[in-house]
Amino acid sequence: MTTGAKRAVPQHGDLRDFLPERLSPSRLQEYQQCPKRFYYSTILKLRSAATEATTKGTLAHFAFEHIFDHPRGERTADNAVPYVRTHWEELRGQASYAKIVELGEEKVEAMLGEAEQMVRNWFDIETPDNFDPVGRERWVRGLLGKAGVHGIIDRLDRIERGGEVRWYISDYKTGKRPDDRYIAKAFFAMNIYAALLFEELGVVAHELRLLYVKDGKKEDIRRQRVTEEGIARTRREVGAIYDAIVRDAKNGEFRPKTGPLCNWCDFQTMCPAFHPELEGIAIDEVVARFEKEQGGEGALQEGLPLS
Repeated sequence: MTTGAKRAVPQHGDLRDFLPERLSPSRLQEYQQCPKRFYYSTILKLRSAATEATTKGTLAHFAFEHIFDHPRGERTADNAVPYVRTHWEELRGQASYAKIVELGEEKVEAMLGEAEQMVRNWFDIETPDNFDPVGRERWVRGLLGKAGVHGIIDRLDRIERGGEVRWYISDYKTGKRPDDRYIAKAFFAMNIYAALLFEELGVVAHELRLLYVKDGKKEDIRRQRVTEEGIARTRREVGAIYDAIVRDAKNGEFRPKTGPLCNWCDFQTMCPAFHPELEGIAIDEVVARFEKEQGGEGALQEGLPLS
């Protein structure tokens, strides 16, 4: 499949040429949630403006990554927290953060304070002086069945004890820890990272770790062991999702699937499930509506021309 980033998307017909060469775990999960949302974000490449929640996550992740630029002995909360504001100064001039700036100084300050607190909370969960990651924001990519997949591992650790080497894949989470009934969904991307790491290095990671830093409690770390059987299961699951995506693309039809998460979907105002009168709306009008919702900023990720 080619990216098709500079080609006009047809109103009808086969869309397989517009699928990316590789899909991320978030895009695969998005398709499962709602094929229509996948169409808007992946085929039309519409991108939402940053929110307070996503901005806090971006700023905290920057600090988590760069504190390891410091040698052991200097990996302290006091050295990590300033990265939040340093990175905000780099981001605040970008168009996708315009809505955040427009919130006003008081709300932005509160947002920065919350991000800084989450960085401090992390030091109550882990002690970064005790280890040196072998990967930070590490890209992994490969084929899982017929599906080209890629992703970014927040942190990859290789720990050797007593002659035994163990690999740990860790992901920082700045949102609320989900109820244990839904934790399997939270590990969806991590299982894909483990499968890709196996494809790339032939390594079966020992453990996946979700680090929920919102409250700074060690009990908010969620762990999952990795096995070759689990990797094979993930490969089959990704393959099944990919086959469904290709089938929809071939038919040129990604149907909406409604559910509780629709209330938080940026595309609801132009979704035919909620606005049947918009069924079959021209693509350029879809984009125009979305840009208006996003405050008039360019919504297309790569300047995609319209049909």
